[in-house]
Amino acid sequence: MGIEIEMPGNGGSAEHRRARRYRLLGQATARPLDTDVTMPGRVIDVSTSGCLLVVPCLAKFDIDTFVDVCVTTNTATFRALASIRHCVPNHWRVGVSFVNLSRRGQEELAQLIDALEAAKRSGRRHTHEVTVLRLAEQPPFQRLSPAN
Repeated sequence: MGIEIEMPGNGGSAEHRRARRYRLLGQATARPLDTDVTMPGRVIDVSTSGCLLVVPCLAKFDIDTFVDVCVTTNTATFRALASIRHCVPNHWRVGVSFVNLSRRGQEELAQLIDALEAAKRSGRRHTHEVTVLRLAEQPPFQRLSPAN
C-alpha cells in the first residue's frame, strides 16, 4: 500500500527498474485484444509504467500479448492498453507494462502514485482499499480453466 517493494524473479532489483513499485490492493480486469474473454483479477502492485495482476487463468496471457487493463481502487480508476511482460504460472501472476493511457488515465494514475508516495512518506501502510465493482459496471466474465 504505500511501500516500495522488491519481488525476486520479476525483472531485477528495485534499482534496475524504470519506475518505483507500490503495493496496492484493487480490482482489475484484463482482456487480451485478440479475444472477447475478460478476466477478473486483483492488482498486487502498481508503478507509473505498469502493474502486477493476479488472474484466475493464464491461458490467454502470453508474453508480448496486448491487453486492455482496467484498474479500480476506492479512489482511482484507470484503463490502459498494456503489454504482458512477465508471467508466473504457479502463482497466476501477470506483469504488464502500460503502452497507452488516455490523458484522464494518466492523471488518475499520477494521483494514485502521489497518494501512495505520500502514504509511504508519512508511514501509513494502508490508504487504498479494494473496491468491488458491481457486475453491471463490467462486461460479462468468461471463466476459463487452465486446460482451456
